[in-house]
Amino acid sequence: MGGGAGLILLAALSLSSPVGWQEAALGLDALSRGEVEAAVRHLKAAQRELPESGILARDLALALAQAGDLVAAKESLQRAEALGHPDLALAQALVLASLGETEAALAALEGADGFEAASLAATLGDRGAVRALARRLDEGGGEGTLVRLVLARDAAVHGDPGRARVLAEAARHGAERQGDALVYNAARDLSLRLEPALRPRVDLRLAILGGAIGNPDWAVEAVGRAAGTLRLQGAVSGRLGLVSGAVVAHIEQRGVLEGRGDRTLLEVGGSLEIPFSADLESALFGVSFRILDTRSGLLDRRLASGLEGGPHLRIALAPGWWGQLAVQGVWTDFDERTLFGFDRDRIGQRATLSVHHASPRWSGHLALQGLNDEAVSDAFDALGVGLTARARFSPGGRWSLEGGLQTMLRRFGPVGDEAVIGSASQRLELRWGVDLQLRRPLWGPLWAMLEGAVVRSEARSGHRYAGGRWAAGLEGQW
Repeated sequence: MGGGAGLILLAALSLSSPVGWQEAALGLDALSRGEVEAAVRHLKAAQRELPESGILARDLALALAQAGDLVAAKESLQRAEALGHPDLALAQALVLASLGETEAALAALEGADGFEAASLAATLGDRGAVRALARRLDEGGGEGTLVRLVLARDAAVHGDPGRARVLAEAARHGAERQGDALVYNAARDLSLRLEPALRPRVDLRLAILGGAIGNPDWAVEAVGRAAGTLRLQGAVSGRLGLVSGAVVAHIEQRGVLEGRGDRTLLEVGGSLEIPFSADLESALFGVSFRILDTRSGLLDRRLASGLEGGPHLRIALAPGWWGQLAVQGVWTDFDERTLFGFDRDRIGQRATLSVHHASPRWSGHLALQGLNDEAVSDAFDALGVGLTARARFSPGGRWSLEGGLQTMLRRFGPVGDEAVIGSASQRLELRWGVDLQLRRPLWGPLWAMLEGAVVRSEARSGHRYAGGRWAAGLEGQW
């Protein structure tokens, strides 16, 4: 509608019912400031003076929806439609969203254009609308402020409170400069609700398992032996603005009732991730490390120690999907006294390309890895390629099922010592493993666990092994 036509309509409304026009103006002003009850009161008074106005019927429906009177809001929308108002898609979507009918609300928005429609669609979870709004993140003025608020809510819904808090605070400061009380209050309330999620979090798990280990010493023939496992894992995670970090410590003691095979595994790892922007689907850069130590004889005898770490780059591919490229350096130091009198120490590099998915019910990843190990002394150089697939299924927290498949093809050589590996100058090894873990809640923090793993290596005759582990027990989660 052109400016002249708008003035004519404004004059016609004011001349036909000055009281109705004043009440409508007061109602819209109250609605913009978040005073919903006053807005409903003024707009109802305006409708009594202007009963044939579809515009007022639409605006009253919006005010009633915000006040929580959804039945009356729907009736007012039907009245606006009967009066022939041409632009009801946004109002219908707002009322339907308030009723919890998300799919119907998104369907109503399909024919709507404009910034308000895109903002509502993004709020309702339309990923295309979210990406479209993210491209407007650097805009100034009221629209830029509202974009930050919508993206902040989206980040909070998708489990990224650090990014949500940064966006909400930016929206709050922008609304304060612009004098927009409605957006200011919404951004402030969101920031306050996010505070508990931004405090440092400590997670602790303790598991006691009993079962059997087949071939715990990687002998040629597997022998089943009763075994027990005590596992303790603690994690501390936190956020500072857009930066997130975590440190994890893992201790696992395995023991068998007869013969050798006891192992103590010690592991400490950490990561730090920094996104390139506040957009939820922004790429991020991170670094991670892991320190490992394996011992036997209840910590008396060191078997091997290791250190690995390096950077990674993560890029969003689609809603809930991202790709990651990681490069790591690896150093492993073996205790040569336990390894047939020769030193197998090595340094190496790893490059991993992976695709990840996360959703409330399931998560998983598929990874392709290349490795290059360089022997420090008596061992052999190795080149290899591996494929890993892992998934976790958890329907509503009632139970969870997690499993994985790992394969690795390595070429060792040149081999120079016939007494160790044979006369061939090269040796190929195909190693694969499968593991499965089932958890089910029992009471409070207590969960029942059932897990199993099988590992097999195929190489030159006389140098193959197979092993397995099966266990059941209890785990406490705090």
